[in-house]
Amino acid sequence: MSLDRVSSTIKEIGGQAESAVGDAIGDRGAQIGGRLRTAEGRSEKVLADAGVAIREAADNVSGYADEAYERGARSLREGRDVVADQVAGKPVAALLIAGLVGYGLGLLIHRA
Repeated sequence: MSLDRVSSTIKEIGGQAESAVGDAIGDRGAQIGGRLRTAEGRSEKVLADAGVAIREAADNVSGYADEAYERGARSLREGRDVVADQVAGKPVAALLIAGLVGYGLGLLIHRA
């Protein structure tokens, strides 16, 4: 439990006690003050919970980004290895394909 949550809980309990004392002795100021302090404690508790949820979400997103990066790097390495195996197995065909791709790109660039 975070320090903010503990503080807000104490504030809420104190407000409830103040309001109860105000009710018991008929002090309208203590009643209102206690209810305000209770509401303040509850709102701080909600804010503390929201902060925890945001931190957890940020941690999850960071983990997902790391995982996506690792998957991309692994796929790139696997693709590089497959292409290297194909080129090593058929070097003339690889050279011919590379030449055709270069020629096609040259045509596209000069037409634009």
